[in-house]
Formats: sequence, structure tokens, C-alpha cells
Amino acid sequence: MSEELKAKLKTLPSAPGVYFHKNQQGEVIYVGKAAVLKNRVRQYFQNTEKDPKTEALVSEIFDTDWIVVDTEMDALFLESEMIKRYMPQWNILLRDDKTVSYVRIDMKSEVTYVTTTRNPLDDGAVYVGPFYAKNTIIKALRVLRKIFPFYEKPYDGKKNLNTDLGLTPGIEVGRTTPKDYKK
Repeated sequence: MSEELKAKLKTLPSAPGVYFHKNQQGEVIYVGKAAVLKNRVRQYFQNTEKDPKTEALVSEIFDTDWIVVDTEMDALFLESEMIKRYMPQWNILLRDDKTVSYVRIDMKSEVTYVTTTRNPLDDGAVYVGPFYAKNTIIKALRVLRKIFPFYEKPYDGKKNLNTDLGLTPGIEVGRTTPKDYKK
């Protein structure tokens, strides 16, 4: 690791964000997200045992840049956008899943609902992604759901545990109406 990169890593913020590892030619070879940039990016350069693919990635890193965002959720969505923009070789090589996942938001049904899918269709729904780690997007949706309750399947009018926990808008118990929920 160069002295310039060592000095740069010392300036990493303790904030959420997206980081970009670059090779000697300045090409983005890996894009990642972090809840705390300083901790995550420095992990790559610690003298700990890494799997062979990660060691090979680290051996190619010549420079690292980052973008600070407000929340982990912002980092998740920005990471997805940057992977689509740069299509870094190492994001593909290090990917755990064989396929990608999308968040599907069905705005056309009477009551909007949110699911994940591996196969986006031309069905009028809004698709966000691709995301390369389905478990990460499921965790993000759980956090989002606590802030903005939503349905995970087509609305059937029946009360369920998620309604009792405040994880749905509560149309079936009178907390809101379908019209207000759509807003």
C-alpha cells in the first residue's frame, strides 16, 4: 500500500457511505457500502486472514474514494446505483448469489405492497435494484418498514400479526384508508 493511500485512509469519516476501490489505472474495481466508512474500508488493509478472492482484490487496490451519505439506507441505494454505473469486475467475482434481487413496489393494486423478486416483469410495478445480496435488502426493508409501514403481499382485508405490530398501515383496523395510504 502506498504512503498516499495510507494517509488518505486516515481521513476516512465515521459515517455511512459508499466506497470505491480503484486500480493503478484509476478504474473502479469494487464498490461497497458501509455503516461506518472508517471501519469497513480499513478492514481490507488489516493483517487478518482473508479468503483468496478478497486477498486478490486487495492486491489490486491502488486508491480508494468514498461518498458520505446520511443513512445506511441511502448507502444501500447509492451502492446499487454505482455498481450499475461502473460494473466493477470484483463486485461480480465476489458476489455470493448467482442472481440479483429487486425490490418490487406494486403501485397499481388498490393497496400498494412491497416484495422482493429475482425476476422483474413488465407489469407496471416499480422495480428498484439490482441488489447483489438478498439478505441485505431484506434487512433494509425491515428497517424501512418500521419507519414507513407497508404491506408485503396483496391486501386481503384481514388483520394479522404485522398489523398488531404496527408494520402495516392498518387499513383493516381503521388506522388509515386505502386512499390516504396511497399518498
